Amino acid sequence: KALAKGFETIIGFLDKWVPGFKEATEALGKFLNLDVAEHISNLEEERVALNRLLITERGRLKAEIEAAKLRAESTKDAKLRSAALAEVEAKTNELFNQELKLAQLERDIAIEKGKLANNTIEDNDKIAESIAKVDDIERQRSAALKENATKLVAIREQEKAANQKKIDDLRKLDEVESEIARNKRLRELEASREMDALT
Repeated sequence: KALAKGFETIIGFLDKWVPGFKEATEALGKFLNLDVAEHISNLEEERVALNRLLITERGRLKAEIEAAKLRAESTKDAKLRSAALAEVEAKTNELFNQELKLAQLERDIAIEKGKLANNTIEDNDKIAESIAKVDDIERQRSAALKENATKLVAIREQEKAANQKKIDDLRKLDEVESEIARNKRLRELEASREMDALT
């Protein structure tokens, strides 16, 4: 920024001595796409910082995802499995959101570079590849989440079946208890009749 300010000061000074110098400098800047170049530079800085962060985050998140998957597969408790798979889903989304943000920055940089006057076939290829990479990351996320969703559906079906079994068992218990109570009343009635017959 200090360099840009110094450059503006020099342009202002020269414009006083050379008529039209400022207008010529602005026209040259537009021709050279200095605004685009500055924007690319800013995007590059953001990409580098995010990439550095993602290097460490990627490993941490993958480890947490695998640990949660292991917890989900090593327990028979449906609630614990569901909680572990929900964690897998959250961490997977977090990882892919960061990967997607990096890919989008790379795509935006490629598109901005494509706006420069010296655009090449290789630049156009990079644009196409970066757009495809964004789509590929979304596809990978969907595949990872689909596997997790399938496991969650299976767990919910198991929970549903277990709950239905509990309901059926309670109904059977009620029927048995009702039968026992009915038989008890019948015996009491028979005992009462026998007593009445004796008296």
